[in-house]
Amino acid sequence: MRLNSIRLPQILLQIALLIAGVVFLVPFYLLIVNSLKPPAEAAVLGLGLPTKLEWANYAKVFKMGNLLLAFKNSMFITSASVIIIVITAAATAFFLQRRKDALSKYTNHLVMLGLVVPPAIVPLYKILNFFHLNGTLTGVILVNVAIRSPLSVYLCYQFLKSISKEIDEAAIIDGSGKYRLFFRIIFPLLGPILVTIVIFNAIYVWNDFVYVLFFLSSGTKITLPLTLYLFTGQYSTQWNYVFADIIIISLPLLAIYFAAQRFIIAGLTAGATKG
Repeated sequence: MRLNSIRLPQILLQIALLIAGVVFLVPFYLLIVNSLKPPAEAAVLGLGLPTKLEWANYAKVFKMGNLLLAFKNSMFITSASVIIIVITAAATAFFLQRRKDALSKYTNHLVMLGLVVPPAIVPLYKILNFFHLNGTLTGVILVNVAIRSPLSVYLCYQFLKSISKEIDEAAIIDGSGKYRLFFRIIFPLLGPILVTIVIFNAIYVWNDFVYVLFFLSSGTKITLPLTLYLFTGQYSTQWNYVFADIIIISLPLLAIYFAAQRFIIAGLTAGATKG
C-alpha cells in the first residue's frame, strides 16, 4: 500500500510530462509536414502526411523571400543589439550595485520602472523620427537596447551580489583603474549570467516582428520575421511557404538554444543561489 502511494505521484508526473510533450510537439509536427505539401494540401492545415514531399518549397522560399538579405539584416540587428545590451547592462549593474548614493538609488528605480512600463509605439516613432533614425537599422537596434536593457541590468545586479567587494579593493590596491577593474576583472566573472543574457536577448531580437514592422520601411532592410508577410495576403495565404519560412527562421535559434541550454540553467541558478 505504501509502495503504491509513493509510485502514484511519479506516475502522475510522467503522465503530465507526456501530455505537455505532446502539446509542444504537435505544432512542430504541423509545421514540418505542411511545409512539405503542395499548396492545396497545405491550405487544409491538416496533420496528415503529404502525398508528395515538396522539398522545392524551401528553395522557392529562399528565392521569393530574398532570405539571404533578410538573414544578413537580422544577423546585424541581433548581433549589434546583444553586444550593446551586454556591455551597457553589465556596466550599469556594476555601478548600481557597488555605488550606494542618491544617484545610484534613483537610477535603480528608473531601471526597475522599465521592467513594468510597457513600451509605446507612437512615442518611440516620434523619437526616432526626431533623430532621423526612423526606417534605419540603427533605430531598430536602439529600440531593442532600450526595451531589453532593464531585465538584463536586473539579472547582472543580482549576480553581482555574489562577487565580493574585496575583489574590487584588492584590484584597486594593485593599481587597477575603474575601467580595468570592470573589463579585466568584474566582466569575466559575470560570464555565466552574461551567457544567459546573450541567449535570451538574441532569441527576442531575432524573432522581433513588431518593431521592424513599424520602424523599417525599406524593402532592402527586411528581416527574417518580416518575410512571412510575403506569403500572406488578404484573400489567400501560401501556407506551405509560410511554414517553410517559419522553420528556416527558427533553425538557427533552435541550434543555439540546445547547444547553450546548460549555460542558461547554470547562469540563472548561480544568480539565484548566490544572490
